[in-house]
Amino acid sequence: MSFNRFWSNYKPLFFNRFSWIALFFITYSLIFNFGYVSIHKLDDSFILFAVVSYFFWTAIGALLHYLPRKAANSIVALLSLIWSIVILTAPAFFTEFKEFLSTGLVILLKEQPVYFWGYVHQITHTFWQFAAIIILAILLFWIFKIKKLDLLQPSKTILMLSLLMLILANFILNQERYFFQKNFLPLDIHTFYAIRTGFKKHSQEKPLKHFLAPDWDKKLPKAKNEKYNIVLVVFESFSKVPLPFYGFKNNYMPFMTHWIKQDSAQFILFKNAMSVSGATDVSMPTIYTGIGPERDYYDLIHAPFLWDYAKKAGYETMLINTQSQEWKHMNSFVNDKYVDAYYYPEKLEMSFINDVGTDGLSLIKRIKPEILKLKTPFFLYYNTNATHTPYQDHSPEIKDFKGISDRYGKALYITDQTVKSLVDIIKEKGQLDHTIFVFTADHGYYIVKRRSRLASYFKEALDIPMLIYFPKKWISSHPDLYQTARLNRNKRVTNLDIAPTIFNLIFEQRPTSIHSFSGRSLLSPIDNHRTIIALSTNDTRHWSSEGFGIYKDTMSYLFHDNTGFHYYNVARDSMQHKDLTQKIPPVQKRYFDSIIQHHKYLKAVLKRAGALHK
Repeated sequence: MSFNRFWSNYKPLFFNRFSWIALFFITYSLIFNFGYVSIHKLDDSFILFAVVSYFFWTAIGALLHYLPRKAANSIVALLSLIWSIVILTAPAFFTEFKEFLSTGLVILLKEQPVYFWGYVHQITHTFWQFAAIIILAILLFWIFKIKKLDLLQPSKTILMLSLLMLILANFILNQERYFFQKNFLPLDIHTFYAIRTGFKKHSQEKPLKHFLAPDWDKKLPKAKNEKYNIVLVVFESFSKVPLPFYGFKNNYMPFMTHWIKQDSAQFILFKNAMSVSGATDVSMPTIYTGIGPERDYYDLIHAPFLWDYAKKAGYETMLINTQSQEWKHMNSFVNDKYVDAYYYPEKLEMSFINDVGTDGLSLIKRIKPEILKLKTPFFLYYNTNATHTPYQDHSPEIKDFKGISDRYGKALYITDQTVKSLVDIIKEKGQLDHTIFVFTADHGYYIVKRRSRLASYFKEALDIPMLIYFPKKWISSHPDLYQTARLNRNKRVTNLDIAPTIFNLIFEQRPTSIHSFSGRSLLSPIDNHRTIIALSTNDTRHWSSEGFGIYKDTMSYLFHDNTGFHYYNVARDSMQHKDLTQKIPPVQKRYFDSIIQHHKYLKAVLKRAGALHK
């Protein structure tokens, strides 16, 4: 058989118009790899899966030509819409997660519908974003639609070989998951694998619940008669960069910058604060309870919350959260009889304006009368959301952004004005001089260069601000505590220290081992040699890729399941760019190994990654 005759008979099996979509995905993926930073490595496996992609779509194209035209075009229309969404949302996924759609994210969207609709809102929240998806889908349909002349005469050979190609592609996609975690693959293959495995697999996460033992408060110390109000503000996705009160020149947060400058003696800024997790659903429970992410599941769900201690000490308690509390079923976790008032978007029937969060300024304005009614002493918790990706860049309460043009800067300005609104209400109550403010963050924001924040243990993802405002009267009556806190300004502290610090403020007594906090009170001397463990996965949260970080003195020992071990001297290399793994002293290696051996979840991470022997 001549080549021309062979090509004439079997061309649809090797090349048709659907082959172009494969070539587009291959090229588009390479652009991402060279234009962005990926958590995956580009090697020979990309060529293998580029071939799989090519023959997969070519086989689909060949098979569609044997279907009735209306049926074939219905499938093409559906594929065009899916292609359009995948193509246009890939930059957002890659920017945030440093990879295309992953199995872990599919499982999250499947099990947490509020987050699925949040992403739908993100990609369609403006007319132009929605229009772009529809226009591209129409264009792709026009290019790939099946015309009458395209229909082929039945050929058993082409049909059988096309089906065989699809079966082979499916077999290759059945490889074990770490292959797909470690290697950079074409966008269509990575997405197809994520959806296929994400809907097939079920998360083994244990639910976030809360069960206080009946006698949990028996060993609590007696609170002092003079009690100061406490306001805890937890910022969302908040790094010290680019905050003006941490030395960066901009006008993003004028209120807090002026307040801190004006009352500088009353503020303590901790310069070396870090989060113990890059994931909100791990970090927030640790802030609420003071239980580290590496601790046992039952330690977490049985631990008292901050407001439990406050209520027992005679405080009125109020929780205000701008984020959805249906996400991760947080409204089941934070469902405590000691909360006097609990406000969140679903309860107030407020719509989402950014990700799965509502506008904080509108929320504060709406519940201002309730805050004014709070009896003293009170404990008030407030959680922001404006700085979560994709960053809130507008608010119905703000008409002028004072010349701020970039999106994250606007989100910081909205956050700043929300804090101003809260402080103004406390002033209106006449309680500013009798209120302690504690500010921290769940984790850093998206300056991450090497990995997705959700699985990063580098300081760039964990670096956070932490500051406390003390009234003058408290400082004059507690000079020793105040001076001790000032001495901790340059020490490594974490958001695990918030719970024991507030305990210390409520009872004016340092927490003992009886209360089982993982952190230390910022009002007590902080050990320069403390060991800090960072985790973004544990019994309550799984993800596609995982690892951990161990920080000790000036050293950090990190593990990622697709890049292995890393060792850095953060005193000399604060951004952790010079990996010293090959030069790690044996005594340091033995110490880090002993930490891993004493924490079952760290061992489990290594075991799943096949690295336990290292």
